Amino acid sequence: MIDFRDFDFADNDRYAKYLKRCIQIPAIFSTHVLISYREQFKIQRGYAADLCWHKAIDNGKELWTPPAGDWDEIDWQEVFAQHVPEDTTFICVPEYLVKLWQQQLGAAIEVDEDRDNWDYILHIDRMKKLQGKNFKTFRNAVDTFEKNYAYTVEEITPKIFDELRAFQGSTEKNLQARVKKLADARDDYRSFIFAPEHWDELKNLFGFVVRVDGKIVAYCLDELIDETYSVRLFAKANYDFKGANQFAHWYDAKINAERGVLTQNIMADIGEENLRFFKEHLYPLVMLKEYVVTYRPSAAQLTIQTLEQHGLKISSERIGKNLTVKLSGKLNADSANWATETILSSLNGAEKVLFDLNALEHTSSSGLRILVDAMKKIRAQGGILKFVQTREDHALKISLDRLEKDLTISLSGKLNTDAANWSQNNILAALDGAEKVIFDLDGLNYISSSGLRIFVAALKKTRAQGGTLTLKHVGEQVREVLDMTGFAQIFNVEA
Repeated sequence: MIDFRDFDFADNDRYAKYLKRCIQIPAIFSTHVLISYREQFKIQRGYAADLCWHKAIDNGKELWTPPAGDWDEIDWQEVFAQHVPEDTTFICVPEYLVKLWQQQLGAAIEVDEDRDNWDYILHIDRMKKLQGKNFKTFRNAVDTFEKNYAYTVEEITPKIFDELRAFQGSTEKNLQARVKKLADARDDYRSFIFAPEHWDELKNLFGFVVRVDGKIVAYCLDELIDETYSVRLFAKANYDFKGANQFAHWYDAKINAERGVLTQNIMADIGEENLRFFKEHLYPLVMLKEYVVTYRPSAAQLTIQTLEQHGLKISSERIGKNLTVKLSGKLNADSANWATETILSSLNGAEKVLFDLNALEHTSSSGLRILVDAMKKIRAQGGILKFVQTREDHALKISLDRLEKDLTISLSGKLNTDAANWSQNNILAALDGAEKVIFDLDGLNYISSSGLRIFVAALKKTRAQGGTLTLKHVGEQVREVLDMTGFAQIFNVEA
């Protein structure tokens, strides 16, 4: 099981390394959110299976948040079997991770939609420009504020903390008349107060206040998660000043753009109708859908068995009528003799069987007969059997084709974290002076969050050079990542 412990600011740098590996980053992953609610909800942190885990207590019930890390590199059946107790409930699980868990854990998890906690992801450039008919009303409100008031904008620094706290307190008056979930709103206030009290310890916070006649009328406070992604932690306005709220949101997009941020998470609406209406009319790039997931392996009849003899290791994982058999080592004449009965008996009642042969070093004729007999048995039971054996090299392969200022970069294999670490500098260096850049992804079958960041960095560099960047021949997994993160609408993607 995971060794959960109390944590403090000193652990934030370690946590950030796991956070940046995630394909989707919900607002609950924010360093400020976790540490500011730490005492109230008894949040603890643990590290296991190359993942960072958190659990909390809410109204007497233990709840876990989804672990941070390289989700696609994890054997989730093994990790859950070793580290996650029966009946554990996860909250705010991003859609991409839910799909992975459903693929690997099947009936061992129960998934419930949690619409009130879906995060809104904004396209910073779109918010900054406010172009098109969708933003007409919003743009008019910004214009009204700019025309009617002599305003100034000031960066949030420690010298204005007392004044900012007083303004925050004034906006909390008459909460009961404005919100349904009063407790959540007051929790939000306590979390805000935590920021100025620990400004130097909480890295990557930035924001501004808007003043009219010297008095604060609006503010925004954000957390920079990585070079291109931020979370808007807090935003408040005095509604006596028409357009102040819209102006603050527009200006927030402006300062995020100046920092190189492409997308911003403005958190969920927690079921508040007014807040939902306002956020929906910011026309988000994508909704970061989140779910409640409960782990109940006993309900799915999950069984795991491992046997090893004569240089052959057999691992079987079964959920109901779904069976995965992993063979590693040598399936020669000696090992085949004792393995035959074990393997064939494990197939009893199975309808969907996967034989994972990736770790199999050698197969004799006796071993092949076992696999043939297994196929016959499953077919007789009306089931389906598949073999997986990918022996080819999955390392990333890069080829460059350049003609003056036109550059085509062809990628094949896996652009995972390791590949991204060694390839990023080479790819970005190749862009020098290029004005028409094409990434040909015809052979790319996997991309991690680190790989996606290479594309983002390439896009920013190409635009800075006055050029364009296009992604061509995008495969299924890569397309899914682009869709879920909203980058399919930021990049120029061609078939």
